[in-house]
Amino acid sequence: MDPRGCQSLEATLNWQDAALGTPLGTVALAQPQAQLSCHDGRLEMALRQQSPYVQITGKGSLAVSGEYQFDGRMASGDAMPQAIGRILSTQGNADTQGGRLLRFQGRLAF
Repeated sequence: MDPRGCQSLEATLNWQDAALGTPLGTVALAQPQAQLSCHDGRLEMALRQQSPYVQITGKGSLAVSGEYQFDGRMASGDAMPQAIGRILSTQGNADTQGGRLLRFQGRLAF
């Protein structure tokens, strides 16, 4: 990274035995994986998370200006507690396979 942005990066981040604690219970995330790289000065990420509770895939980017964007898909697995599954089913827009389309964008303040 330099003032012009992300110049060179090829990396994989693995989160071992990840879990998300909520007031309604814990969701095992298994091992989320993010592939990181640079493209035209932007830091780019491809995310993949597969567990019996939830599946998440998507791609995002972060510019040196702080602008970010993430587009992805989330689907509840068979082991997802019903109360949490109901909440997740209201997030994003539904897709044709029963998942939810996710889109986050904005600007970080540095």
